Amino acid sequence: MENLVYTCVFANQEYILLLKLLLQSLKPFKNKTYDVLVLTHPSFESEILSIAKKENVNIFVHTLNFTSSVEAKAARLDIFDLPFMYRYKKILYLDTDILINGDLNDIFSIKLDDKLYVVKEGYIECQYWGGKLFDFENNPNIDRKTPGFSSGIMLFNKCDTIKCLFKTIHDHLFKYHKQNNLIGYVDQQFINYHTILQNLHNTELLSPICTNSPGHVLNFYILHFAGSHGTVLNKYNVMQDYLKRIKQLDRIPT
Repeated sequence: MENLVYTCVFANQEYILLLKLLLQSLKPFKNKTYDVLVLTHPSFESEILSIAKKENVNIFVHTLNFTSSVEAKAARLDIFDLPFMYRYKKILYLDTDILINGDLNDIFSIKLDDKLYVVKEGYIECQYWGGKLFDFENNPNIDRKTPGFSSGIMLFNKCDTIKCLFKTIHDHLFKYHKQNNLIGYVDQQFINYHTILQNLHNTELLSPICTNSPGHVLNFYILHFAGSHGTVLNKYNVMQDYLKRIKQLDRIPT
């Protein structure tokens, strides 16, 4: 396989419930041109593999002994450090609160530049999209109303540009954390800040086929149930209802 889909499950074992639904939504699509990787804590490995076997979905698991919330949130940034990454050319990161409603082979067939392909969301004046990091007062060329993006869906080439970007984000995040009390969307604000400053983001490619607000619309390849639905169990129930609806419809968007 030349392509990789990966997700992360750390800190909260309840997120395995959401992972189960993500895997179920992947199941109907055959002839995959990608591997599916789950990065997780060693204590979660056996349960995740058991679920994948039961659902008959081929995945592989790589464990990292991360225990803090910052390590858990930043785990997605460590993807380039894994020993098997030489196998892949294109990579798609997905949060666990996602359902697949279209053939990801189509997405991997798109020619990519060395940028981070993401879905537009919010504005950078807000903390969740880097508001506390951008120096608006001393940099008048930075518009507070610049659109931000969700870090829940990220498509990119395996390339030095994105590798360096992720390392810069990772190092800044941990340095900042030592000096400040990080709250809310821990990694997302740093991903927005550095990616937008370096103009390494593209929010146009995925916007027609991915959504962070599924609502009642099902004609997207990737449905991200972003934001708060209360407890993980509540989000699981919402996603489970959606998955039932998806199974009753044609799977491939037109």
